[in-house]
Amino acid sequence: MSNFSIIKKIQKGNTKTRLLGAAILIIVAILLPLVAIPKTTKYLLASKNVFGVTSDHYKSNKFYRGKTSYLYDWFAENDEGRFYFAPTYDENGNEEYLIVYIPDDYEDKANRIIDQTIEYLTTADDSVITESINCRGFTDIPNSKTIEYARQYFDLANAPSEKNHICEYMFVMVPVKDVLLSESTFFLLIDICVIIGAVCVIISIFTKGYMKNLKKRMAKEGKTLDDLDAEFSNPIINIGDTYVSNERVMTASANPRMLMIKDVIWIHSNKTNSVNSNQSVFNSVFYTRNHEVVKFPMKDATSADVLCQAVHTLQPRALFGYVIENSNMYYQHFNELVDQVYNQNEETPVETAPESTSEIPAVPSEVPSVVPAAAPSEVPAEAPVSEAPAQPAATDILTPSSVSPKEEEENL
Repeated sequence: MSNFSIIKKIQKGNTKTRLLGAAILIIVAILLPLVAIPKTTKYLLASKNVFGVTSDHYKSNKFYRGKTSYLYDWFAENDEGRFYFAPTYDENGNEEYLIVYIPDDYEDKANRIIDQTIEYLTTADDSVITESINCRGFTDIPNSKTIEYARQYFDLANAPSEKNHICEYMFVMVPVKDVLLSESTFFLLIDICVIIGAVCVIISIFTKGYMKNLKKRMAKEGKTLDDLDAEFSNPIINIGDTYVSNERVMTASANPRMLMIKDVIWIHSNKTNSVNSNQSVFNSVFYTRNHEVVKFPMKDATSADVLCQAVHTLQPRALFGYVIENSNMYYQHFNELVDQVYNQNEETPVETAPESTSEIPAVPSEVPSVVPAAAPSEVPAEAPVSEAPAQPAATDILTPSSVSPKEEEENL
């Protein structure tokens, strides 16, 4: 008793193909944000707190989380936010003033943090530290105007020596909503869809939803997949992943083709040349009484001829071979051809069909024998990749501009 199962072979082919497809989707989901929106990706993945890193390690356009509970004061503003001083330290533990740009959305909270910082410096009571701001952003070198206003603040505060402790870099806070409402959203949505697609493909491997159409087709015949498995348990012949039983021809691949032999009325093999390469494509072609044309790709002309001969042996009254008479019969006298194949007596000769042997021709040595051969995975064609629009630099979008100094009387 044969252990061959065409259903298991189909499932195996589907599993390989779908795993490969899921892997490709996952790779695309990883690479898409890195290539299309690298700054947004770094922003979302930022994990280090800028206030927990010594100032010696700051770099331009480095993304951080920005969580702080201490702000000394603000010294300048523009239309979108204010510039504050926050404490930071170098590797030697020396305190420096880190310029922090905070959007207007956080202004009220920033004012409360300034108040609690002053109270803490006065009382040294940790319990007064209750407010904090947590926002991602990036470090950058402040422009000359920002540095000028920062220095003016210390001059007006009668602390000119503190000007020497202004940090070389500033930290620009960027609210998440500003990122999500930018053009980055388009790519993030695409990425989410790709991830969902990969998950669905993986789920389909376990649910076997791809077998649904095959189940429906067998149900129309009043059969089940188990019946199909039993039918092909001892195939008459197999060529690659194509198998022949007494009733049908079928490929045991991720997307199986099926042909009912009793419906065949014309058989021939053909050869076509690929437009994109010099390789030839060989097919066994079957025309049915249902006006269907079913093609089975073969690796060479011999394999294509062997499959055609095998089917013709099982359906001997079908036209065989590609000659003009057979073509005219199919395309111009279709009803007569159907009547000729199915309704006339067996003794009535078929004028246009050449004689055929009653035995299935021997399979050449290079064609696989009846022992089931492993079905090659169908690798999906590489989809064309669209070029993402150029993304503006972080400093173009995020770096505050139009800085104006804080009023003199407020600093004093």
